[in-house]
Amino acid sequence: MSAKAKKINNNKVPKDLNIPEEAYVILGGVGGDYIKEYKYRFFKLQNEKSISKGDTYIVLGRDRASSVSGYGVEGKAKANSIDIVVGRVSCAFEEKDLKEDVLWTGPDFKNDAARIHISQRTDIDKNFDLPRGKVGISNSKSGIGIKADSVRMIARSGIKLISSNDSINSMGLQDNEKVGIDLIAGVPYDPNSQESNRARNLAQYKDDMQPIPKGGNLLECVKELSKQLEQISGMLASFAAAQMQYNTAVGLHTHFSPFDGKPTTPSPQLPGPVVEVNLNVVEKVVNDIVKFKTQHIPKFTTTYLSRISPKYINSRYHNLN
Repeated sequence: MSAKAKKINNNKVPKDLNIPEEAYVILGGVGGDYIKEYKYRFFKLQNEKSISKGDTYIVLGRDRASSVSGYGVEGKAKANSIDIVVGRVSCAFEEKDLKEDVLWTGPDFKNDAARIHISQRTDIDKNFDLPRGKVGISNSKSGIGIKADSVRMIARSGIKLISSNDSINSMGLQDNEKVGIDLIAGVPYDPNSQESNRARNLAQYKDDMQPIPKGGNLLECVKELSKQLEQISGMLASFAAAQMQYNTAVGLHTHFSPFDGKPTTPSPQLPGPVVEVNLNVVEKVVNDIVKFKTQHIPKFTTTYLSRISPKYINSRYHNLN
């Protein structure tokens, strides 16, 4: 909502600035002045300490995913948390529909504008309503959740995403399960949770969670296929040459005369078609095989399997195990 400029009342003009008081005005948030806007006010529990300014909060306390849920609300041990939030319930209301300046709310992992949630013990996937993926659901373990309209992680050096690094979890329990990393866009079909699929109206064909290929192995595989294609093309060229020899032999073959035992002349109907067939074999088979071996395979190899090519199939920077 727009705010009209008004003269300063409670604020004082700094004495070290030579500015007339009548010229010092509040411009609705301009230059760091206060701005009036609708907002939700955080309903703080007794075991929480909230540091806030405007619609920004750092809440030190115990795991709480909403007003009434979370391990901290349930009184469970080892459930301390830090919740950093801006724009409470920002996704769920429009200012024009509100009549009160202030409404009360607890944590809202779906509708708060942006959040970093750090918890010693939490159900991180359930709280943020995340799909199972191949990694699965984390329950009653420490977790960090980051959510906003857009999230960027920027490093001046390198970024590592590492899973299954330790065998003892935050509860002090042995956990030897090797869990990988899921890269998920949208919500995929979950073959392990039909109820979740129905709730999200997901069809089975959307089950597209697949393993990420390892670039080095993939490169070896494609190179081997390229070699096999070259060998097959050589075999086909040899077959075409043998077929041409056979065609010529058939076209020029003779018989022995039953009268004097001498060879007869070739059949007058065969030589012409044989020559035509051999020319077609040369034109449509042999030449294409030679072109395939000398042009297409080398071009394919150079374009996609060479590190210096801009279309090299592997990343020059990113790696996985």
